Amino acid sequence: MEKYFRVANNISRWKITGPFESFLGSLAEHNELAKRLYILYYSIFDWNYHKNGKQFIRKVIDVQLPNFENFTNISDSWLIRDMEFCLHHYGVSFEEYFIYRFYDLNANGRKKFNSLKLQYGYCEQFNTPEISFICENKYET
Repeated sequence: MEKYFRVANNISRWKITGPFESFLGSLAEHNELAKRLYILYYSIFDWNYHKNGKQFIRKVIDVQLPNFENFTNISDSWLIRDMEFCLHHYGVSFEEYFIYRFYDLNANGRKKFNSLKLQYGYCEQFNTPEISFICENKYET
């Protein structure tokens, strides 16, 4: 079950909420076949977002890979699939995926991460404009 979910109005929708998506996402945390089905689900039900993300993901990988070591054991197809999964399931941008080494984290480590997408959603939901300066600082939040 999802611990949290909120999308800020000022960012693009990145998740389809619902019981089936949540169930499939929880299976995909521990099973590669379920992760493939999860990505297929998004490619069907959010086709435009998926298509645009596919184009963008390759650019991010090409920029980020030279900055990181130990990618010899990771296939390109696994990396793309895992990045897509982390975007939709955890709200992690492609850049955050590399910066916070999501490729090295298990499901428990990934669940503990507060992505910028979630941070902005929480800030919009729980805070007034008068205290937005706190929410704009990830450390303070």
